[in-house]
Amino acid sequence: MAIDTTASSRVRRQLLPGLAPYAGANAGPEQWLSTLWRDTLGMDEVGIDDDFFALGGTSMQAARLFDAIEQRCGQRLPLALLYEASTIRSLARCIGVRQPGGSPARCLVAIADGPATTPPLFVIPGMGGNVVGLVHLARALASAGPVFGLQSPGLDGNEEPLQDIGDIARRFLAEIRPIAPDRRPLRLLGVCWGALVALEIARQVVADAGGPPPELILLDPPPPGSDAVTPTGRWRQSAMLPRFLASRLHLYWRSLRALPAGERGRYVGERLRTAREILRQRDLFRGDRSELRRREVTDANASAARRYVPPAYAGPVHLLFTAGRPDGRSRQARGFWQAHLRGCADPRYVPGRDTGDAITAEHAGGLATVVRNCLAGRV
Repeated sequence: MAIDTTASSRVRRQLLPGLAPYAGANAGPEQWLSTLWRDTLGMDEVGIDDDFFALGGTSMQAARLFDAIEQRCGQRLPLALLYEASTIRSLARCIGVRQPGGSPARCLVAIADGPATTPPLFVIPGMGGNVVGLVHLARALASAGPVFGLQSPGLDGNEEPLQDIGDIARRFLAEIRPIAPDRRPLRLLGVCWGALVALEIARQVVADAGGPPPELILLDPPPPGSDAVTPTGRWRQSAMLPRFLASRLHLYWRSLRALPAGERGRYVGERLRTAREILRQRDLFRGDRSELRRREVTDANASAARRYVPPAYAGPVHLLFTAGRPDGRSRQARGFWQAHLRGCADPRYVPGRDTGDAITAEHAGGLATVVRNCLAGRV
């Protein structure tokens, strides 16, 4: 069913189900945060107790929102904070509060509470390395125990992204160990690119630490790619900037075409003011390099995946594939992993056109049911 909108193509809040009673913004950060939320989400109005994800917020919108917050008040907030402060009221309390800076951020993020008597599930996201997109899946899985996400190093800008799957797995495992049960197998779910990291963590647990094989679930694991290595340092940076500019211009053009004719002049004017500000400051990013950092992490993760040689792993593995993925590509991945992983069960299929679609609010419940069945041995 299509979402009803106002005449200005904004979503009407009153028609969205399950929201808290409307509460208006107070003066100060709540007021300008309300404006940013409305513009980012395309809403006619937003209550200060409305949950960002209940409003339909996506990981890309969350990134744009936090970029806008940084430009508005000069404070860079970690994107994963949205799990703890998912309303305007709670997020406003974080504005002006000094965040830890200068040292690398933790990769481990608690993304859903669950029964403390049940071992936690650790989820590794896709190529972008950000855990915010896992929110709907994590909430659907919370009945099976606490859910933690593991986000890629480098997203905070205080360290360089890691370029090797083995190094990433060791970093994640070092943060998992303090909260994982000592004598119980780790419970790992790898999503697309994250499936390679989950597999490497499992290998390291068995080979290096001598622990029991993890309960390993891989969703849409990609087959090994080429041996091409992404350029590093200055060369990687210089190669990335043209791609960044091209993608940004393409986004502007798509946005312009999607606007009603009467709003296009205003949009072009805003972009011209942005260009003048860039020229005035002599800084392409106007002090905000968060989007470039995300692209650097994505490139580093892609490079690591291309160079990774999957181990001949014999532990138990559950393979999950999205049902709507093109059959040729899906068949290639299924064939490789079934031949390579001696302990894998027959593949199972989950709703969705692709991995990103499988973890949306629409399909996350179906995926969570399959994951719970795998963890409970009902396969």
